[in-house]
Amino acid sequence: MACTRFTILMCGSTGAGKSTAGNIAGNIASGQPGAFKVGHGTDSETKRSEAIDFNIVGPGGIVYPCRLIDTIGFGDSELKPEKQFEGFSTFIDLAPGGLNVICYVQKWGRLKSDEQEAMHLVAEAFGAGQRTHTAVVITHCTKEDGFYEEEIKKSSAWSRVIDYFQGGRIYIDSQEQPEVARTKLHQLMLHIIQKNNSEKLSHAGFEEAVQYRLQKQQLINALPFDLRTGPQTILDELQQGKKSRSELEASIIQQQLVEARRQEQARNLKKACEDLQDQIGQTANANQRAEEANEKKDEAEKRANAEATRSVELRTTNQGLEDELSRAKKQSESTSAENRRLAAEVAKGNADKESLEQTVRALEAQVKKSEQTAKDAEASVNGWAIASAVATGIAAGGVAFCTAGASEVARGALALKTVVAAVGAGAPVVLGVRKGGEEKIQKAKNEVEKSQKLLDDAKKKLGQ
Repeated sequence: MACTRFTILMCGSTGAGKSTAGNIAGNIASGQPGAFKVGHGTDSETKRSEAIDFNIVGPGGIVYPCRLIDTIGFGDSELKPEKQFEGFSTFIDLAPGGLNVICYVQKWGRLKSDEQEAMHLVAEAFGAGQRTHTAVVITHCTKEDGFYEEEIKKSSAWSRVIDYFQGGRIYIDSQEQPEVARTKLHQLMLHIIQKNNSEKLSHAGFEEAVQYRLQKQQLINALPFDLRTGPQTILDELQQGKKSRSELEASIIQQQLVEARRQEQARNLKKACEDLQDQIGQTANANQRAEEANEKKDEAEKRANAEATRSVELRTTNQGLEDELSRAKKQSESTSAENRRLAAEVAKGNADKESLEQTVRALEAQVKKSEQTAKDAEASVNGWAIASAVATGIAAGGVAFCTAGASEVARGALALKTVVAAVGAGAPVVLGVRKGGEEKIQKAKNEVEKSQKLLDDAKKKLGQ
């Protein structure tokens, strides 16, 4: 058979006996150098994939060079699911050309939930193409094969395992019958190789599963921390075979919807905050405008109060002015009356002044007349004196001399005629004339003084 090397993968739950079965199939005793480490309990001794190269001698002495790969046990209590899957996936480096056989190792007994989940994990990891390449190796079987066949028919859980993996099944007792177990293992491996015409199971299915898990892990990591728990648990359980892809995707979508609702709420809240901020800004602006309006109102009220005060003051002032105006009006009326009276008095005064002036002029004329009368009287007396003297001289037969003014001379000549006439008549008139003239002079002087006094009084009044 033209094939350089056939690759066989051993997988199963921790404690199922896959490492022991691997050592038996690889013709190497457990504990020897190069053998797979065999663990006890729920902690897997295998932390990453390991390989043993060996040969299977088939019918006719044909040698089949093989590589047997032991993988980390599913359900290792010390490792987280993602670490288990990461450790399990290291087999790819040991089987670059793909896999010819997958031996799913399961310990006989009642199938636990984690063991059933391990089967689902293998199915999920390699896809539907692995079914013809996978066989079930049931360990710790100390009875005849027929017994187990009958028991499997009675167990729906075991029936599902057997029906799903189509590569066949064997029952082995690795502890008590290792040689029998080796023979069964080699026959099973050759059967599957021949059944699939030596074709290898491509890594594509497994790599797709790896990529699928990486993709889903990225989606989970993209979720907020508090939303990761559910999907992460399902992904871990998917890697353990406990959950399906549909359950994982439903969980992720559900959490994405939760996050989308959160984002929508956050956007709405942000929008509401922005709107509120706008409202606050508008309210602040309104408050500012209100404050400005209040300030303007206060200022207007102040101005109004000031105007009112000023109006009161103006009314008071106006009242005072009106009172003053009334008083002034009354005073004006009084003044007008007084003016009219004064005007009347002025008119009267003017009339009196004119009358007084006329009186003054009359008195001045009277004074002048009186003075002239006095002068005329005096001239007459002097004339009469001259005439008397002349007459006396004539009577005595002598000549009389006198000094007199022209008027006196004139008057004396007139008087002399009279005297001469009188003397001629023999009348004694000289003395009488003289005495009458002196009385007339005195009377004229008295009239002058009286007229002068009246004139002075009139001028005094006129000056006032």
